[in-house]
Amino acid sequence: MSDIGPIFGSLDFAMLALIIGAPGLVLGAVVGALAWHRRRARGTLIGAGGGLLISLAGFVLWKASPSGEQSQSCIYYGNAVVSQSDAYCR
Repeated sequence: MSDIGPIFGSLDFAMLALIIGAPGLVLGAVVGALAWHRRRARGTLIGAGGGLLISLAGFVLWKASPSGEQSQSCIYYGNAVVSQSDAYCR
């Protein structure tokens, strides 16, 4: 990720996906380990993958919903409006 602007590479997107999906990853791993007693390692990996996918899908659905939208904010600098959507602020 760049210090100047929002320039993301593939590793940055993978890191963000792991940070956003971390709760699902952990809960899925616990559920998978408890569900498959004989193959605990395999159950942990399958559960972690499933939990990560469910968590990321929930995040995407939340961001697509009306409650997940970012609110518009207007930044005034003197008499000029400085915002990404200037038409909204006028």
